[in-house]
Amino acid sequence: MSIMRKLTAIMLRRYGKAAFVLNIPRGGTVLDVGCGNASACYIKGLRPDIHYVGVDIGDYHQTDDSKSLMDEYIVSSPQRFSETIARQGDRFDAVISNHNLEHCNDQEGTLRAMASVLKDGGRMYLAFPSEATRGFPSRMGTLNFYDDDTHQAMPRWAQVMSILRGAGLSVDVAARRYRPPLFFIAGALMEPWSSRRRRIDRWGASWAFWGFESVIWARRT
Repeated sequence: MSIMRKLTAIMLRRYGKAAFVLNIPRGGTVLDVGCGNASACYIKGLRPDIHYVGVDIGDYHQTDDSKSLMDEYIVSSPQRFSETIARQGDRFDAVISNHNLEHCNDQEGTLRAMASVLKDGGRMYLAFPSEATRGFPSRMGTLNFYDDDTHQAMPRWAQVMSILRGAGLSVDVAARRYRPPLFFIAGALMEPWSSRRRRIDRWGASWAFWGFESVIWARRT
């Protein structure tokens, strides 16, 4: 990815996944928790230098390309997911959990396990649906939390923050309803279309307009 495209990714979503990935130390080791939807292609496209470890409960929309880009690929059962993460040891410069937590059977155990595998100074990126989404309108592509029948339970903001701090992490970014400004404006302009069609756009502008995501950056100090 060109320098201009990387800078654009940061400017559009200052605290988004791309900005986090671009801040990982050169040659760093990264654990992508819930690495479906060919996430490795996106992350290694941004940072081909990193050592990428993906963990999931199955091949969720993986491709031959995404599998080939993983330096390590770990498949676990849902029941042993947090245990599988914790067994990786404290070897990671970064942990990414992008809309994975709400799909976990044991959210607390998964959070503690992710915190435990960070090196000193290592950082975690968390994104999950805001508690406010329970009151959002239902739309194709998921705007209300209950639109997605694979969601297990609503992550509770206060509980997530308490678990992270109890696990020895400090919080650098805490956006309870993340609304990156340019995407928020785009979402406002697209809202009449989205409301009429009862579906969200594929670029995430609808999420930004409504504040669908909670986003946290945390660090082991």
